[in-house]
This record gives sequence, C-alpha cells and structure tokens, in this order.
Amino acid sequence: MKRIRKDAKVTKNRRGRPTLRGAEILTKQILEGATRLFLEQGFARTKMDEIAKTCGISKQTVYARFDSKYALFEALVMRYGALLFDPSDVPSYDNETVRCVLIQFATEVVSNLRQPEVQRFFALVAAESRSFPELASQFWDIGPGRFRVRLRPYLEQQVVRGTLKIGDLTFAVEQMAALLAGPLVARIVVGQPPFFDNDATAKRWIESAVEIFLQTYGTPLVHEVKGNAAHKRELKISNKAKIPVNKKTKSKARHQGTAD
Repeated sequence: MKRIRKDAKVTKNRRGRPTLRGAEILTKQILEGATRLFLEQGFARTKMDEIAKTCGISKQTVYARFDSKYALFEALVMRYGALLFDPSDVPSYDNETVRCVLIQFATEVVSNLRQPEVQRFFALVAAESRSFPELASQFWDIGPGRFRVRLRPYLEQQVVRGTLKIGDLTFAVEQMAALLAGPLVARIVVGQPPFFDNDATAKRWIESAVEIFLQTYGTPLVHEVKGNAAHKRELKISNKAKIPVNKKTKSKARHQGTAD
C-alpha cells in the first residue's frame, strides 16, 4: 500500500512533541491518508492501523487526534462539506444587478463541484448515508444546504425590491440549485464522467441556468443597475455570455427608431 508523501517535516519541541505547526501538518496528513483509503475501500473496510501505515505514523498517533474511525470520518465530512460552498468566496453583492449576483453564486457552486476529490467524497457520503444518516445531514448543512440558506434571503430581498416575483421561495431556491448542480450530482452519485469537461462548457451552463431562472421569475426591473461599477460589470458579463439578451434589445430599438 502506497504511503502518503510527507511534503513537510513535522517539527517537535524539546519534549519530543510536535509543535503547533507540526501538529497541523500531522493532522492534515492523517486526513489525506484517510480520504484516500475511504475512497478506495469504503468506510467499513478501512482500518485505523491501515490509515496509520499509509501516513507512516503509529496507530497511537492517529488515536491521539481522532478517538475513533467515526470521528475521523466526521472530520472529513466537515472538511469536504465546507469546500462545496464557502460564502466567503462569493463577492459582496452590494450595488450589483440580480444577474451578476446569481452568476457569482452559481460560479462558486459549480467550480467547487467540479473538483475531482470533492466529487469522489460526495459519492462516498452518498454511499454511506444509510449507515451514517447524521453525518450525511452534517455534510448537507455545511455544503449544499448552506448554499440554499445563503441564497434564500437574497431572493427574498429582491422580491421586496420588485426585481423578482416569486410566490414560493423554497421552491425557487431548489429550482436554482437543480439548474446548477443537477447534471453534476446525478453523474457523481452513479460514478459517471462529469458533464462539465471544460471551463467553457461550465461557463455556458452557468449563464444559461441564470437566464432561465430570470426568465421565470424576473420582472421588468430585474436588469436595474445601481451604480456605475455594477453597470460596467453587467456589460462585461453580458458581452461574454452566449445568450445576447441585451444585443437583441438594442437591435429591436434601433429598428423601431429607423421605422419612425
């Protein structure tokens, strides 16, 4: 069995114990070793002594940080769940159009779901969800669920402003999530190759999903722009988009002007 390569030496103090930095490195090595084995063998077949051997450390060292295999798996659930959606990675949406904000949200979700390691762990959690439903719930709350929790109040705010018309917010949030992650999650769960095989395809999917959502829920005010910076950002995104909504509008206006 291949061992985890040690990229950094674990430094120790005079008593032979790892320093704070060394302890962090050691914990990371254990998590990486456990991830590899869980993905290769599944949770049930993986033993703690195998994890220790893979990391090149003693089993006692592993138990000093994680008192059980379940605790180790729980730490991995928290780690990968947080990678699925980190609100801090989404820029502030002050003075942004609805379209810009939704594209920012969508890009964060799709980019993270495209990571091969995240996909493999997502599939592992799905496979183990019946045996460990509480861990699957934690994974949901800090990953897919957190995206929904963050998106809902923004949509609610836009309903109040009049840029969106949504009768059922929960329904709309789930629709947005399905538009973005549907083809990814379905393939991840059954171990099929990813649908988004390149950045261009992912970008086209994101922009199309946002346009479909806005066509369903947007009001005439949905393209309202607050501030010059947001206006420039909207034009930049629209020019890159495959669906030239603004170009059609301009062309129609020019034609009408000529007819007059």
